[in-house]
Amino acid sequence: MYFKSINNFIKIGLTLWVLLVGYSRIYLAKHYPLDVFIGFILGFLVAYCCYRIYIIYKQSKIKL
Repeated sequence: MYFKSINNFIKIGLTLWVLLVGYSRIYLAKHYPLDVFIGFILGFLVAYCCYRIYIIYKQSKIKL
């Protein structure tokens, strides 16, 4: 899998960045906590669906 080859430092850094941005939105009173939480969930689901489509595409060897 491609994502297993990414450096752990980068994974931790990006995860920390996402969490800090979410926290800053709440801290600065730009969003409610539920808005941020739903945004995290939605972002994860979209990323997961894109990843699964990529895996299916890569396994089928279909050229677009």
